[in-house]
Amino acid sequence: MYYSRNELEEYKNLLWQIVKEQSHERLKSKVPTILYKYLHKKLPDKEYVIRIVESNGIKNIVAHSKKLRNIRIVLNGHWDTVVPPSTYKGPKKEKTVIWGQGACDMKGGVVAAIITFLKNLKYDDIVLNLVGDEEIGGKNGTNVLVNDYGLWGKYAFIYEPTNLAVSLGQKSGLFVKYSYQGYQGHGAYPHRGPNALFIFYQFWNKIAEEFELEKIQSDDDAFDNITITPSYLKVGNSKNKNVVPGKLEGYFDIRFPPTVPVDEITTKLRELGDEFGFRFQFNYIGKGWRLKVGSPLYNVIIKTYQKVFNKKPQFIKKMGTNDGRYYAEKGSQIINIGPGDNKLSHSAKEHVDVNDVLSVAQFYSELIKQLQ
Repeated sequence: MYYSRNELEEYKNLLWQIVKEQSHERLKSKVPTILYKYLHKKLPDKEYVIRIVESNGIKNIVAHSKKLRNIRIVLNGHWDTVVPPSTYKGPKKEKTVIWGQGACDMKGGVVAAIITFLKNLKYDDIVLNLVGDEEIGGKNGTNVLVNDYGLWGKYAFIYEPTNLAVSLGQKSGLFVKYSYQGYQGHGAYPHRGPNALFIFYQFWNKIAEEFELEKIQSDDDAFDNITITPSYLKVGNSKNKNVVPGKLEGYFDIRFPPTVPVDEITTKLRELGDEFGFRFQFNYIGKGWRLKVGSPLYNVIIKTYQKVFNKKPQFIKKMGTNDGRYYAEKGSQIINIGPGDNKLSHSAKEHVDVNDVLSVAQFYSELIKQLQ
């Protein structure tokens, strides 16, 4: 796909406009207005629907042809960001590189999604979804567009940063709040009652044994198995040094392959918790997805990648979650390749090259043809 000099400058300017605007204070951000006005300028009102779908103050941008009947492909991006670190010094431009808040996660991807949409207007079965709350769970963003508005299709193109690699998938996720309530005692008499911290050690060792956590030694191991991370632990309710803690609470961050039912994990945890006296609150954060190696879609992606980039793709395995989970719940086939290095996400050094943004849009445009 050929981009003129004017197009390059136009897309670079659009990216600069949204990167230099803050987008962690979502309700105050000007980014959705900038995107909405840009799409209105590019798309004729008589032929296209461009609207802001608002949910609890979160503004999500949707665009599609008025001839839309059945959705084949959804282009998904998010314009919101996390709070920048204290070392963040503000946005800047260096030739074709844009530095700033959310440049790679994922404002570069947002612009790539817009370009993909604009370059494929001859297709009436594509929907553009640009949401405003992915970084805080997607409840008022992709969740609303998918489950309340039915904006999902056979395929979902996710523009999260992969440094131009192809993601083989993401894991399902479960947050677990656990608590133990015993009784507090004097530190000089540890033999008189259970120490909540000792109980947790025993409980954790049992979890590690039952879920075989010792075999997780690499990213490949983590991608294909259940991982459980104790992410927070609060012990006791006294600041005194001479007290046996009688209570404890904390959180587990659990990631697991999409082939594993969430009920399998919660049932096993409850059984172990009953043995040690723990209570739980479960927060299922979504179903993962996999790009099956050797599948027809996998083969099409390789063919398309080689045509656009003139080389074989690099594949990566992502452990975290993104809005792909909402499409996975509907059975959509998900493809994730995006501009920007995901290792820089949420950092003070976020940046993205406009040339990579254009390349990603070109890849997805070619893929759209191949998936007819």
